[in-house]
Amino acid sequence: MPNYRYTHEETGETIEMYFAMTDRPKSVTQQGKVYVRDVAAEMNSRKSEPGSHWPMHSDAMGVHPDQVDQMQNTARKCGVPTEWCRKTGRAKLTSPRHKKQVMKALGFVDFDGN
Repeated sequence: MPNYRYTHEETGETIEMYFAMTDRPKSVTQQGKVYVRDVAAEMNSRKSEPGSHWPMHSDAMGVHPDQVDQMQNTARKCGVPTEWCRKTGRAKLTSPRHKKQVMKALGFVDFDGN
């Protein structure tokens, strides 16, 4: 299933969700916030401003919610303080530089090269 990005218009926060192409909505609601589909973010916009995909919430670097404290402590000890969502376990990456630092410190590989 394709990955779609949705941005909260007031905060600029972007989330990623998977939908079948025939089922993708124009907007989604999570935790009472309305997020609108952001095609520019889907096209890998590299700008760190509202409407881009930063902060990025990564499923690939996610952990089980019970492991959030452990991962946050590990990242902090490695010199790259990072938040993980206590509800979903997804990693919150604040910029391309932060993503690169977290990946290097924790041993992740980005096969897409972004």
